Amino acid sequence: MKKQINVQDSRREIYEYELEKARNNWKILTPEEYANDKTDLLLEFEGVEAMKGCSENFNGIDLSTYLAEIRNQSVEYAIVLAIKEQVIQDSILVRGESGCIYAESYFVKNENGISAIEFINKWKSQGASICNYHNHPKRIAAIPSNEDIDSFSSNFHHNNEDNEWNDCVNKYGINVSKDFSYDDWGVVTKDDFFSYKQIVEKDPDTLSEMKQVNDKNILKGRRLSEKYDVDRYE
Repeated sequence: MKKQINVQDSRREIYEYELEKARNNWKILTPEEYANDKTDLLLEFEGVEAMKGCSENFNGIDLSTYLAEIRNQSVEYAIVLAIKEQVIQDSILVRGESGCIYAESYFVKNENGISAIEFINKWKSQGASICNYHNHPKRIAAIPSNEDIDSFSSNFHHNNEDNEWNDCVNKYGINVSKDFSYDDWGVVTKDDFFSYKQIVEKDPDTLSEMKQVNDKNILKGRRLSEKYDVDRYE
């Protein structure tokens, strides 16, 4: 069920977030105007009407407490859950940046001396289901990016023979098994939740349709950036 939200409050939060990023980008001459247009664009394709409204559960197991750990963060975080015997046995946080989570974040050991890769391998070997959920800061609808879809819904990151993931495998000497795939993955925002398992079980064509919409909006965003790019005056 979609939540009732205050669109004006959300718009103000998104605008302030985009304005800060624009002010830190020397290529944008008029950050206030850019942030306003970018906010309008984001509300057009990531607004209330695009909310997914998935239930915050996995096979009937309540995820809300764990999603709450990351949903309001100002940078991207992933939370990886190990679920066995209808109980969430353990979890690990993976810290990213303002707009992404780099592959290396899954390989670096946390303060407890374990990496997300080691966590996954430990619990997978014990027969646990492994779920991965990450937040999209300052967004209304929980819409996976094309990168999310390509990485998580395939047979994991290492399908690509020459990518950032495999560079980390070579650097750290660890990896998940070749047949590993998440039992569920998803995106959470302050007001919304997307679950791959729930969405795909309802309509297997949804992801390809989402990628097509994402492509159109990526193009709109690129054109907007070009409009405010200082290089256009050269």
